[in-house]
Amino acid sequence: MNIHKYEAYFHDGTLVEIDQKENNVVLSMISSEMYPDEMKDPMLLSYDNKIKGKLHLDKVKRITMDGETISLINMLYDSGEIFDLEIKENKVTIDVIWETYRPLMKVEEDSRIEIIAEAIYWENIPNMVDPFWFKEPSLPEFASRPHFHHLNPEAKDKNEKYFDRNGNKVAQGSIASCLIPSKLNTIPPKEVTFGFIPEIPISEYALEFHDGELLEIEQIHDNIAMTITSAEIKPEIIIKDASLVKNGRMKGKLHFETVLFLTKNRMAVPELKMEAEFGDIDYIKFISSNRLKISICWESYFPSYRSMGCDLIEIEANKIYWEPLN
Repeated sequence: MNIHKYEAYFHDGTLVEIDQKENNVVLSMISSEMYPDEMKDPMLLSYDNKIKGKLHLDKVKRITMDGETISLINMLYDSGEIFDLEIKENKVTIDVIWETYRPLMKVEEDSRIEIIAEAIYWENIPNMVDPFWFKEPSLPEFASRPHFHHLNPEAKDKNEKYFDRNGNKVAQGSIASCLIPSKLNTIPPKEVTFGFIPEIPISEYALEFHDGELLEIEQIHDNIAMTITSAEIKPEIIIKDASLVKNGRMKGKLHFETVLFLTKNRMAVPELKMEAEFGDIDYIKFISSNRLKISICWESYFPSYRSMGCDLIEIEANKIYWEPLN
């Protein structure tokens, strides 16, 4: 297949990895989203309608970066946003905007890469993973916990949402689902913890709710209750109050008595409800004893996994308290 016909779709796509072995270079890339009927060749798109795969450049003659000839090429930062891609018979030109992800996502610089090679061809890999898609939240508190998740796009329920490092299906929030990137250009700093709020015992363990679940939202007038569960507690995490943990996770209701302030994506809303069958918790951040932020990504598993969008919810109430559940 001639990938040249689809190079325009790689604008706003991702340069995932550069791998060089002697005089052969492989660029792992992901396009932006496209409509399935725009694909005119017998090539599978990913579950989210993107072209994913590796551009092979064999018997490289010359590599230049920003006009300077170099002998070795690698990723300068964690990831690269593709601004422009041009593929000719024996030459590839790619304009990349480099980005880092820790402790916060940041644009670093841009580069123009040109590679001349004897042979250029595309290897289509529709299930290829970008390690920085399903990752820890971009908050300083998570900077020392670099990881990603390998999504199972054919998942029928949350118990098979991800793959472990051996390709086995594992549950959302399981320890086995947390994979460590093999190549990190930024070094995670020491762990920064969320502040502990005595009135809310789980506030000390807010980090453990990343990749947890929002199971239910109940609202009666000005009172709201969220039933949530944490991810699986790692062995190195010491939970001081053992009663908080049941079957390896924390589960309970966050109660908000007399809600004073409620926003969704920074817009005031009168009520809160489940926007889909399941809510994947990206993070919870307790701002004070009566105010918090919770980032939720909505998803469905019918007929298989579908992402339904994300919301940042902020709630202030006269009182917030935790009710443990079995």
